[in-house]
Amino acid sequence: MIIQKLNGLHFVHYDDVTEIMNTKPKEDRFDRTYGSKGQYISRDWLGTNSIHEFHNNMIHGWPEAVKRTECLKIAGVPIIRKQKRFKKQSDFGDELDIQKVYGGDLDTAWLTFERKDTEDDGKHVVTIVVDMSTHGGIPGDKAFWKGATAAILCDQLTARGKSTEIIAINYISNVFVRSYDKLCNAVTVKDSMYPTDREMLHAILSPGFHRYYFMRAKFWYAEQINDTVELNTGAPCATKKDVCALFPGRKILYVPNTLNTQESAEDFLNRTITTLEI
Repeated sequence: MIIQKLNGLHFVHYDDVTEIMNTKPKEDRFDRTYGSKGQYISRDWLGTNSIHEFHNNMIHGWPEAVKRTECLKIAGVPIIRKQKRFKKQSDFGDELDIQKVYGGDLDTAWLTFERKDTEDDGKHVVTIVVDMSTHGGIPGDKAFWKGATAAILCDQLTARGKSTEIIAINYISNVFVRSYDKLCNAVTVKDSMYPTDREMLHAILSPGFHRYYFMRAKFWYAEQINDTVELNTGAPCATKKDVCALFPGRKILYVPNTLNTQESAEDFLNRTITTLEI
């Protein structure tokens, strides 16, 4: 886990899903409100029929979510190409090798440089950052499309040989009682070194994961800074620039928190895929 304080923002990056799932606040106010005893356990909140179904998905995967995304009309990712600079030896060109001239090898003393398109070798990792932040009034069935979009992007890029990692974030303001600071919880959902389990990925990128584990982590972190969390507070506030600043040096594909319909997910995927330059 990495914890940083950055100009009015508390940034907490969990190493993996297991770490955030094991993060629990001491007080039971979270469980009374959002847990198995709480009021926010309906399909409108979690995107599943019950909190028990959500927890079962976290163990076995969520095949229904994979099936739901099959109706999306999206373009396939084109072969991702990049340019490499090749050297060619000849008797005339752009650069002279004086050592070959002195050695009498005039036929290959000149170098010519050419740029050619090549297929990507997959060595450079693409980081998909999906902002799961969601206003409380948005039903789980609609909030579903943010995580689904990230999972589909991962599938598409992996099919073309790209190494991908996925980081889910919850970036919000108006969260603490005694502070105006913002909070960003982040968790590495998929490491670039591991293959993709589609059903498990959809379970982790579900509204339930955000509204249960991210919410619980918010309560836990407030305890660490001797603050508390007001119920029903926290407004999504991240921009793409904000997100990219948190992960410097990475090739970022940002999935915004505004994708709350099938149509918006399709539009985003098609625009992103057809203009892919990574």
